[in-house]
Amino acid sequence: GFFNVFFLMLFVSGIILDKKGVRYAGMLSCILMLVGTLIIYGVIAFMPTEGSFSLFGITKKTQVWVASGGFALFGIGYELCGLAVSKVIVKWFSGKEMALAMGIQVALARLGTALALGCSPLLAKSFSISTPLLVGVFAVGIGTIGYLVYCSMDSALDEQVSVHDAGDDDKFKFSDLSITLKNSGFWLITILCMLYYSSLYPFLDFATKLMISKYGVDEGVAGFIPAILPFTSIILTPLFGGMYDRI
Repeated sequence: GFFNVFFLMLFVSGIILDKKGVRYAGMLSCILMLVGTLIIYGVIAFMPTEGSFSLFGITKKTQVWVASGGFALFGIGYELCGLAVSKVIVKWFSGKEMALAMGIQVALARLGTALALGCSPLLAKSFSISTPLLVGVFAVGIGTIGYLVYCSMDSALDEQVSVHDAGDDDKFKFSDLSITLKNSGFWLITILCMLYYSSLYPFLDFATKLMISKYGVDEGVAGFIPAILPFTSIILTPLFGGMYDRI
């Protein structure tokens, strides 16, 4: 999150998406996530634990610095992916079905979260600590191939409707930024999202360890308890999406 917020990479990602369109931005996000995941897997699986160096006056193991670079790349790609997916749905679905499409997309994303939380400890215990990351590499690779297929479909859609990703009236202008920042409704939604994620993500990050250290749950199944959390989203988000479309 550090690069996205303090180095304004989310802002840059939004501009890239508006200027270059969903195909370019989405593929860029897939590549960044794939490279980032490969770096983190390589650090855990192959990099020696010895050795350290200083950066900005901070001395850490070389593993830590390299892994941090992998996380940074993945994080930038991950957030750009979230923006691209939202714009894809807006482009492909009309008002009467848009919320349902978003609901299904969020439900599948939460299913991925649940599977990662539940299965990672099992994979690490059964094979090695790097195995869940290797699965992650394959998952992002499959996603990248899937997005390539989408790009061909999206190109065909543009040919059918004779409209490209950014028409003359839809190009990014810096004046749009001031309009957005002056919108009070935008800030209310933004603050709501900030409060929601500031409580959700820390819990998901440490919940598995909490189950093991505080409640004595077996390491192999501890991840399945916090994995219950996303299942309400999996069930209810498409339902609410359909309600939003109707009423």
